[in-house]
Amino acid sequence: MRSNLLQIDQLLMCMSKGLPGDGYPTLAPTIAKIEQYPICSSEHSRTSCDDNETISFGPIRVKPRKRPAPTLATGRRSKYEVLTAEEEQKRNVRRARNRAAAERVRISRLNIEQQLLDQINELEKQETKLSQNVQTLQH
Repeated sequence: MRSNLLQIDQLLMCMSKGLPGDGYPTLAPTIAKIEQYPICSSEHSRTSCDDNETISFGPIRVKPRKRPAPTLATGRRSKYEVLTAEEEQKRNVRRARNRAAAERVRISRLNIEQQLLDQINELEKQETKLSQNVQTLQH
């Protein structure tokens, strides 16, 4: 299934490289095709869209969804989905914990960077001192 999706994706990428009117197939819809279809999304009223409506993008015909998918392809919920008060609170707590963890990681990274810079300075001083010792021993 995944290889089929990759093949379709590659085909679509090849087809989308052409420009309208240059003799190559393209998936870019013309303005006339865009204007003849009403906007159908989860943000707009569904009463204005026909159930048997199809949208054409070149040779591809697509029927719009009657309602949005419960999750995105990644398994993540849509950020436009209305949450209950309890779910919203859990989400806010989770986001706050994530912000705090990200801040701790940033501070830790800066501390590690500073330690490495200090170590570099120490090693450079040691190198300078050793090279001076070598110079004095050679003379």
